[in-house]
Amino acid sequence: MSADPMAQTRLEAALLFATLQASKPASKLCPRFAPSRYQRTRLSQMLAIADARASGASARDIASGLIFRNAISLDGRNWANSSEQRQTRRMLAETAAMIDGGFWRFPCFV
Repeated sequence: MSADPMAQTRLEAALLFATLQASKPASKLCPRFAPSRYQRTRLSQMLAIADARASGASARDIASGLIFRNAISLDGRNWANSSEQRQTRRMLAETAAMIDGGFWRFPCFV
């Protein structure tokens, strides 16, 4: 018995990766991916949002700390009906989708 309970899974993943890499030309495996400045900023923001969410931050905390840093914090009633709340929920959903496999749509994986 191996000391690593995931050893078999890791070995299978490594073999699959090696097989895929050997069967595709390098240019098709991972073409150059150069995100624009806006895309880099957005992806960095999504990573920060994912970290904050994993640390237990609320949507309102994320909005005031990461997305709308220069805006005035809203109280509960104003937050519930605000465009900031809707935009924050969209960013949270996009971040969750990216974590759940959305990154596979990047050009280097297509």
